[in-house]
Amino acid sequence: MDATARRVIPTISNLVQVLIKAQKHGDHEFWETVVSKDFPKLMGALESTGLDKTDRLFKYYKQSVWSLAISTYASRKEFDKAIEYFGRIIKAGIYPASTECVELLKLLEDGTVPLPVLPMGRKATATICGMKPAYMPQSKSSGSKSMD
Repeated sequence: MDATARRVIPTISNLVQVLIKAQKHGDHEFWETVVSKDFPKLMGALESTGLDKTDRLFKYYKQSVWSLAISTYASRKEFDKAIEYFGRIIKAGIYPASTECVELLKLLEDGTVPLPVLPMGRKATATICGMKPAYMPQSKSSGSKSMD
């Protein structure tokens, strides 16, 4: 895995964790604000990594961020924290510990995070996290739809 992939892909697990914690504090204005303000901020943080917009990782990440944004009713305060955290982690190039990946996979398994949030599927997520695919239950991983 190249340095860009190590820096970019794992950020989704950190963003998932922040937004899942925020999910309990529902705010129905979230939908409108994320479309008009927050999604562009998240995409700005993503673009700051230097990935080309046509890059496979960029398309994967764009879809993942969008899926998280529209599927989570977060309070303004928590979502602002998530945006800040998202930008800080990708700029720092921090790769999460394997335990964080395990936690993310557990969230996927118990349905807390819907699978479409991670378009590459659970098997790919396990591989990215450096885990053996055998960890995952026998099921088909969903295909990735690119979002331009």
